[in-house]
Amino acid sequence: MYLRVVHLGITQDVTVIDKKGRLTSLFDLDLFPPGRTALVKLPSRDYFLTFTLHPERKIKKGILTGEVYNLEKFLYRVVLQSGNREHKTFSSIIREGHASLVNGVNIRLGKRGFYATIQIVRDPGLGLLRSGLMILVIGLILLPSRAFWYTREIYIVPEEQKIKIGYSEEFFKKWAINRFHRVVDDLISS
Repeated sequence: MYLRVVHLGITQDVTVIDKKGRLTSLFDLDLFPPGRTALVKLPSRDYFLTFTLHPERKIKKGILTGEVYNLEKFLYRVVLQSGNREHKTFSSIIREGHASLVNGVNIRLGKRGFYATIQIVRDPGLGLLRSGLMILVIGLILLPSRAFWYTREIYIVPEEQKIKIGYSEEFFKKWAINRFHRVVDDLISS
């Protein structure tokens, strides 16, 4: 079994001060890769916040264009929106460690950290792989001993005044391929 990181996100300390009072909490923001939006529901409030990583700058080199993000000091676009779509949405860009007033709501961002979702993974084919390797090693150990496992079969064929004697050596018994060596001895019958 081994551990695999399946997800990485940001844990951000958020303080909200509005008419109902002060609310401070840590929120897990799922913002990677940059461009994703994380929704933060605030308890006992009739509005919610959405966070998006805001790029430091946009770059263009030749035909390539892109955005540069500062991952040392995060810059967020925070959108305040009520549950009803007919109401306006208000947004502001807030740097980590700073505060901003968005439609009468003071939003302060404190320290941030990272969180990871880790999955325990077990490879189901590992047992089959180990048993196959074990069979291979046993076969390699026994392979040289096969050179001593052969049988000699003697053949005697009488012909007129001669007797032909020969033998076969069967090495490795592989697909019934036999090497036949003939030894011819002339015997003269008396």
